[in-house]
Amino acid sequence: MMRRPLLLSLLALLALLPVLNAATGTVSYSIFAKPAAGIDIDAHLAWEEIPFDRAGFYPIQIRITNKSPRDGRWEVNSQSTSGYYQSSTSLRLTETLDVPAGETRTFRLLCPLADDQYNNELHLTFTGTGIDEYVYFSRSARNRHRGSLVHFGGMSEELFLEIGHQLQRKIDSLGEEIQYLSITTSIAPEDWRAYMAFDSLYFSQTEWEGLTPSSRRAVMDYVMAGGQLRVLVGERSMDTALSDIPAGSRTRAVGLGNVILFNGDIHTLEYDMERSVSVPPKRSGSKPTERIAIYDSSFDSFINFRFLPEGAFYRRTNNINEAFSSTDKMSQLLNKATSNKEFFEDSIVIEGVNFILIIISVIAFGVIVGPVNFFILARGRNRWRIFITIPAISLIFCALIVVSIIFSDGFGGNGTVSRLVIIDPVRKTKAYVQDELSVTGILMSGGFDIPDSATIRLLGAKLPESSMDASGHFQQTGDHFSGDYFASRRLQHNRLINVTPSREAIILQGSADAPELVSNLQASCQQIFYIDDQGQFWKAGGLGVGQTAKAMKSSAAEFNQWWRQREYIGGAPWMFSDYRGFAGRTGWFYAMAEPMRDAYPETLDSINWKDHQTIIAGPLVKKESI
Repeated sequence: MMRRPLLLSLLALLALLPVLNAATGTVSYSIFAKPAAGIDIDAHLAWEEIPFDRAGFYPIQIRITNKSPRDGRWEVNSQSTSGYYQSSTSLRLTETLDVPAGETRTFRLLCPLADDQYNNELHLTFTGTGIDEYVYFSRSARNRHRGSLVHFGGMSEELFLEIGHQLQRKIDSLGEEIQYLSITTSIAPEDWRAYMAFDSLYFSQTEWEGLTPSSRRAVMDYVMAGGQLRVLVGERSMDTALSDIPAGSRTRAVGLGNVILFNGDIHTLEYDMERSVSVPPKRSGSKPTERIAIYDSSFDSFINFRFLPEGAFYRRTNNINEAFSSTDKMSQLLNKATSNKEFFEDSIVIEGVNFILIIISVIAFGVIVGPVNFFILARGRNRWRIFITIPAISLIFCALIVVSIIFSDGFGGNGTVSRLVIIDPVRKTKAYVQDELSVTGILMSGGFDIPDSATIRLLGAKLPESSMDASGHFQQTGDHFSGDYFASRRLQHNRLINVTPSREAIILQGSADAPELVSNLQASCQQIFYIDDQGQFWKAGGLGVGQTAKAMKSSAAEFNQWWRQREYIGGAPWMFSDYRGFAGRTGWFYAMAEPMRDAYPETLDSINWKDHQTIIAGPLVKKESI
């Protein structure tokens, strides 16, 4: 019986041979072909390897040809699993693909990835019309030592062919701290979440302009959410606008991330170790335009990237084993917030096992089911009653245990929500980060829905001291998420990120000496600061929706003090420390807003959520009179 599934698996693996399409440069895999039934399933990859030690998604384009006389339906199950000692992480995605008879359709899948530090693999199984049992497709990452990869970049294919291989070899000789993957621009993903695993993206100007508008928008949304984009341009393009990239200086702030233009080539980078080693320029007379500083120590090596800055996504704490650790920053936040009444009204304290109560309960059960039962309840001729009394006593004790758990922990839980909203009035887009810190009692269900353009990640959790289970299993079916994002009797920190269209803005009008602010936001602002083009700080008090407020002069010291108060929850830094560099930007406003629960709903309904703070920031829109 085992031979047939094994034979089918071997045949499926033989079918998964890569085919290079010379016209488009894409790499295709035949997943399933059954000419007699008129069924053909292919996979097309924008990049071949999956990221190592990175949370995020892997995009796969599935094309299904259904030449049969009846409609076809296929179910795809994606699973990314990692394991370490007694811990494991499993992320699953289930999608249903429908193709009418006689048609060919293309589906874009975003498969969630577990950041396995030893052997990163992604497995997909297909079942459905024409498939006897199942077919199998998998991708893997290049094996590395844990923590060795400090930067992961995606590079457009022509740029990668020109300089990527040589740069990769140069970096590999220094210890494999950086990895680049070639992105096939013809099928570049059109969903910003597909790029989340990359610290930075690199395009030549020609390839950037050649992307579809949807792909360019997806990359810019990735930058809005904290990503980094580098574009190789000519001298004339340094100060001009590119497609979907606003005009500005060489470094252009877009949301939580940056776009940096460079006009040399990566061959001109200088490497500094114990002594300066210059890489020969590609063209005679050209000078280095960027610089990487490399420092070595006797125990470890790390790279300080000015050209390759650290990304803002889930770094270093995205592995479930680290999420349950007591040493990272998120655990500091969790520990401090457990007993902080400012964030949890009527907090549910996570207790360990009460061993004294267990011992007393066991002794009481033994006394009642033994001497009391035999000498009082079922004595003498009534010995037959033990067949009734023992089950009854056991059920009563079980009921008492359940009642004690309910009274001690309660149902549902309490939580606090903090939101960071970045608006871009030029692109008419906003990115928001929603941090949810919650303490749970008994949960009847841990499932919830999020917007279809959003992503959520468990960043930290504190288990009862008696628990040895640091495993996490996460399931996504459409927009519904379930699994260990929330669990009973646990303190957890989840982060939701989304990028959506928006026409919100703060309008600056009036004169330079008497500026006024007009709100076109969805919520009222309790306090607002902004920095003008000369670097002068201004502030205003309450600013309601559609209202106008006069601004008065402030100072950098006052703004910094206000900002530091926003940065901490319960004495520990929160999301702001993950998004460095967006505070204090010239031409930007920063506001403390009223809660916007309708616009940004919480995830799990059974938790009693409390709003901690909502920060809104972004570039000001100027009227001509200013």
